[in-house]
Amino acid sequence: MVVADEVQLRALPASIANARAYLAQARSNAADAINYARQALDLPPEDNYYERGTAAAFLGLAYWTHGNLEAACTTFAHGLATLEQGGGILSAIGGTAILAHIRVAQGRLRDAVALYEQAIELGLIYTGGRD
Repeated sequence: MVVADEVQLRALPASIANARAYLAQARSNAADAINYARQALDLPPEDNYYERGTAAAFLGLAYWTHGNLEAACTTFAHGLATLEQGGGILSAIGGTAILAHIRVAQGRLRDAVALYEQAIELGLIYTGGRD
């Protein structure tokens, strides 16, 4: 077998599990989304921040859909931190706003406002709109 990129080949099982988690979430099947996201968390190496962060974020979204708001917040925040660790600033911007939505669902409005402001700041930094 000829493999052009060993790193991508090793990440493929996690990518597939993440795709399945995404599809299950899109179909409002929280139970399958949770199962696939958990699989995806176990598959990539520790230094694959993208796949690990994506899996944790999907797991957090599935928990939110399932009504487990505390687990959703904690797990999604972990996913964001992992994505940021790998340099995923765009994921951090959009994800921070999603995390704020979860806080609103929890009734933690001050936390939500702080997160929305953080997302705006990240966006300004990313676009160079901040002095």
